[in-house]
Amino acid sequence: MKKGFLILASIITLGLISCSNKSKSTEDENISYIKEDDKEINIAMDKAKETFNQFEKAFIENQKTNRYTNFVVKEGFPTKDGSKEHMWVSELTYDGNNFFGIVSNEPLYDTQVQFGDTITIDKNLISDWMYTDTSSNLTYGAYTMRVFVDRMSDDEKSAFLMENDFTFAPLSE
Repeated sequence: MKKGFLILASIITLGLISCSNKSKSTEDENISYIKEDDKEINIAMDKAKETFNQFEKAFIENQKTNRYTNFVVKEGFPTKDGSKEHMWVSELTYDGNNFFGIVSNEPLYDTQVQFGDTITIDKNLISDWMYTDTSSNLTYGAYTMRVFVDRMSDDEKSAFLMENDFTFAPLSE
């Protein structure tokens, strides 16, 4: 198989895995393979890194206002074959310099982290982030998710957004 990305499209198990000659099979309908050179996904991951200060600012503000919820970060974790498996990290805390959180996905491949591990977020390895404004119910960030949703049929998109109670906030340029 060509190098690519494996996408777990469930909000709970959403993850992005860079594959290298992997043949692991699954019956899970929430998994899709995306090529490593997928321009839209790569742009989305770059945008997440470039805008991480928005996430950080909202997280810090939230300590006083409790205006936001569902803060999660997606990070790429090295696998033994040299690729990366991108998984969500939740239950975040912040010490003024670093974010810490718990790995929220069960890795599909051999990584140095496991589901439930507490880790320090490496800002250089962030591939996505998101949080929700409790007053408007708008979800901010979620750059890779927006790409996946845009690629769905109208029926799939409606069902996914309704099932996960998502309304994406407009992107600022």
